[in-house]
Parts: sequence; C-alpha cells; structure tokens
Amino acid sequence: MKKFLLFASGANLEILNRPECRSDEARFVGIGGAVVATAFLGWLSSAYALYSIFESYPIAIAVGFVWGCVVFNLDRFIVSVMRKRTFRPANDSSAALVRIVLALFLGYVISYPLKLKVFESEVAAEMQVMAQEKQEGFKGAITAKYREELNRLQAENEKQQAEIEQAEANYKELTRIYLAEADGSGGTGRYGCGPVCRAKRAAADAAGAALQKLRAQNDPNIARNRARINEIMAQIEREAETWGNGNGMGYNGLLARIEAMERLKQKESAIWWASWLLVALLMTIEIAPILIKMFSAACSYDFLLEMHENRLYDRVKLAIDRMYNNCQREYQILVTANQNMVETERKANEQLSRMIAQTQLELAQEQLQEFKQSAAAKMISNVRT
Repeated sequence: MKKFLLFASGANLEILNRPECRSDEARFVGIGGAVVATAFLGWLSSAYALYSIFESYPIAIAVGFVWGCVVFNLDRFIVSVMRKRTFRPANDSSAALVRIVLALFLGYVISYPLKLKVFESEVAAEMQVMAQEKQEGFKGAITAKYREELNRLQAENEKQQAEIEQAEANYKELTRIYLAEADGSGGTGRYGCGPVCRAKRAAADAAGAALQKLRAQNDPNIARNRARINEIMAQIEREAETWGNGNGMGYNGLLARIEAMERLKQKESAIWWASWLLVALLMTIEIAPILIKMFSAACSYDFLLEMHENRLYDRVKLAIDRMYNNCQREYQILVTANQNMVETERKANEQLSRMIAQTQLELAQEQLQEFKQSAAAKMISNVRT
C-alpha cells in the first residue's frame, strides 16, 4: 500500500528510496492518499451518474472504474509536474494557476453526482413534484383539445337546467298561490275551493304538467351530456396516466436529477449551502496535493530530484551539442567537397571551351586558305582566257 501511495504521488521512487530522503516519505504518502481518494470518489461519482442513465450495475461499475483511472492519471500528472526549484528558481505561477484551475474543474465534476447521491431523497421528492407538474401540463394540453366540446355540452346543460329550474319555480309559485287561496290566507280571503281557487289550482296543475314534460324532455339530454362529459374526462385521465407511465414515472434520468437539484437549491437555502460545502470539500481534496507542493519548503528529495534533472539536462544538452557539432563538420565537409567538384568542373569546362575555340580557329584558317587558293585559281584562269 505504501509503495502504491508513493507511486500515486508521482514521486521518483529511485530518488525517494535514498537514505537522505526517508523523512520525505510521509509527505508523499499523504499526497498519494489524496490522489487515490479523489480517484475513488470520481469512481463512485461516475458510477452513480452512469447507473442513473443505464440502470445497470456492471456498466456503471466498469465505466466508472475507467473514469476513476482517468482522474487518477490526471491528478498524478498534475502533482508530478509540480517542481520545487532550488538551484534555478523559475516563475511557475502561471503554470501552477492552470493546474489549480484544472484541479478545481475536476473537483466540481466529481462532486456533482456525489451531491445528487447525498440529497437523493430530497431530489427524488422534487422529481415527483416535477413529474406531477409535467403531467398536469400535459393534462391541460389534452383538455384543451376537448375544450370546445366540453364548453358546448356544459352550456347546453346549464341552459336546459335553467329552464327546468325556472319552470319549477313557476310551479311552486302557482302552487303557493293556489294553497293561499284555498286556506283563505291570500287571494279572495275566503276559505274553501271556489271558482277562483279551482282556476288557480288548474294553473298550478298546468305548470306542474309543463314541468314534468320539460323534465322528461331535458333530463335525458342533460344525462347524455353529462355522460359524454364524464367520458371525455375519463379519456383525458387515461391519456394523462399513459403519458405519466411512459414519461412522468420514468422522469428520473441524470438531467432530471440535476434539474431537481437546481430547483431545490433555489427553494431551500440550507440545501444550497450544504451542496456548495460538499463541492468545496471535494475541491479542497482535489487541490490539496498541489497546495502542499506549492507552499511546502524544499526538502532533500527536491534538491536531489533537481540535481538529477540537471544532470539529465546537461547530458542531453551535451549530446545535442555533439550532434550539432558533428552535423556542422559533416556539413562543412560536404560543402568543401561540393566546392572542389564545382571548381574541377569549371576548369574542365574552361579547358574544353579553349579546345573548341582552337579547333574552330583552325577550321576557319583552313577554310580561308582554301578560299584563297580557289580565288587565285579563278584569277589565273580569267587572265589566260
């Protein structure tokens, strides 16, 4: 375990195993432990996130392990390239800032799925609320599809019910008038059912008959409209339930959990503070090795490591200088050989040019001599003739 933590810290084990560096092992064991802890948390975090997507333990564990290895290698690289310059101090502030920003980003990415896991019950409850809200919104959209028919059926029922209520009120009023006439408390004020009372009774009976006829006519229409309204509402409920089973109840993916977490942070300040404290904790764990290396004093390991790197640097530089000098010498040899070749070719060309010019001169002289002899022969021939 100790060797693995030292390996995780990015230390040069050959140098760290020297007797003069024994006291530095504890620091690098701590750095390696932080790197391993971050990688382990990255594994758990990604495994939880992947399980919420694929709902498969083997896939979540396997791919999460790969992500944990990636985080492990990145963290090990970040802490291993941090150097304490003792002999040649260098300005590494910009490089350190880039590494800190990268570490903070890794810490935030790792912390988010863990944050979802820590607040899993609250997130699940909020997701139920979100699912219900979406289901109600879908139900409202379905209702809008039937809104015109529902309004028409309700308007017809209200109109026909109002007619029945009006007829019933008329019947009750005529019955009250008839009874008042019969007991002498109203109308003519005479007790008994005389001609006036019988007329009022006939009017009340006629109103009652009209009420019964109207009810016989309107009640079936009202019942039929109500049945249709109930059928439409049942259809709306079925469609909303079908959508809920296919979408609302399955509204538990990673993005839905993230959305629920953000809603909870806006609703509850306690959750907001707790979530950011968790993020800060994981970010602190992530950048702890870098901060330890940045602010801790140089130790024997740092001196020996820099000496080792300087020797390697000098050896490489010397080898490069030798290669450069050898290349320069070979280049000079090639240049000299090329110059000699050019000079030889130039002399050969000059000699060839002189030979050609001499040959042409001799040919010209021979042609001139032949021309003279020919001209002289012609002149002698002309003189004789």
